Amino acid sequence: MEFKNNVELILSSLNENGEGFLVGGCLRDIFLNKEPKDYDFATNIEYNKLKEIFNDFSVKEIGKAFGIISLNINGENYEIAKYRKDIESKNHYETEIEFVKDIKEDLGRRDFTFNAFAYNHKEGLIDLYNGKEDLKNKKIRFIGNPEQRILEDGLRILRAFRFASVLGFSIEKNTEEAICLRKEELKTISKERIGAEFNKILLGQNCIEVLQQMKKTGVLEIVIPEIKEIYDYEQYNPHHDKNLWEHTLEVVKNVPNELDLKYAALLHDISKPKTRTFDEKGIAHYYGHDKEGALLSKNILKNLRQTNKTIETVSILIDNHMLLHNDLSNRTMAKHIRKIGTENFRKLIQLNIADNDSKTEIKNKEGLMKRFERACELAKPELNVNTLAIDGFEIMKFGYRNKEIREIKETLLNAILNNELENTKKDLITKLEKINLKKLNKSFEKVR
Repeated sequence: MEFKNNVELILSSLNENGEGFLVGGCLRDIFLNKEPKDYDFATNIEYNKLKEIFNDFSVKEIGKAFGIISLNINGENYEIAKYRKDIESKNHYETEIEFVKDIKEDLGRRDFTFNAFAYNHKEGLIDLYNGKEDLKNKKIRFIGNPEQRILEDGLRILRAFRFASVLGFSIEKNTEEAICLRKEELKTISKERIGAEFNKILLGQNCIEVLQQMKKTGVLEIVIPEIKEIYDYEQYNPHHDKNLWEHTLEVVKNVPNELDLKYAALLHDISKPKTRTFDEKGIAHYYGHDKEGALLSKNILKNLRQTNKTIETVSILIDNHMLLHNDLSNRTMAKHIRKIGTENFRKLIQLNIADNDSKTEIKNKEGLMKRFERACELAKPELNVNTLAIDGFEIMKFGYRNKEIREIKETLLNAILNNELENTKKDLITKLEKINLKKLNKSFEKVR
């Protein structure tokens, strides 16, 4: 096997001064014909000597207790760790390690068989756990005792599902059974780590099958407790031929592969059970589930430590996801585009199309997109109170002050959007003169 220059440099430097191997995910990616995102190394060389060997490069200490340094060579980062094994910790929430001299002991502490490879040019490939065979068979399998692997780090539960989603692999029977038995270990893991893994699951090619498996194993409601309410929930409505969980999965499947859209799809009907009422014909209605769902989604995504932008976008999409069920005029659509923004409205349409595709009634998608384009022209998103052809100083000449200036700007802006005038200084001044004349007439009437 041959590697790029930086990798060869590190590998040769390690083996000239001791022993070193490429390890883990980079080898897995190479065997899958993918370009590795990063390269990790393991060595028997002591921490201080490692720093001396690579003194010519930018060396950063990122974990002396774990024997890890980070190198920056030509703008690329690489990690080198001393061989180690995990030992039982007195505190379940902390990991304790012990340095070892043999690469084979180091490989035994890793999570999955296809992440336990090691390679250098002298020894060749070390594959103690038949990882290449599992890659060939598209199997996800814990090394050794699967329950013990989970007890060492509960996040490995979500990592198994992440690999299943991203790679399209299946989880091996003993591994799945261990996940079912030890799923509560996820509760010991930080929300940041859980959220980061769940994001990758949602964006994976096999996301729908994995969400089903997470439901089956009881893991999904640990990640999002509120989602249990929609499992196998009958909708009792002629517009839906699927239960709420089936419908939700279909929408998740149909939206474009963007994180905010995936979350909006997953959570768009999360508040239906809370808002259900029945009419005299026994048909269920869910008035206000969009507003309730928008609020609930904020709490869920904050709990998963998502970015403020993701939280806000998802909330807007869920809050407005019933909007396009009405037959909006182009001008009304333009008004909403100005309110939530062009990009958010585009995503709203994509969510709406995915939502409708999962129902018994399917609307004209092409027509909706054409109307969106026309509404964008009417909305004039580039126009706002700060891009008017006159500024606050001009308005002050007519006797307006403070809040009045903002109100006048809004009045002028609305007049432009309603095609009553153009955004030119002449038109705006003329409009101001008319507004001022009305104001004066009202004042005279009061005096009388």
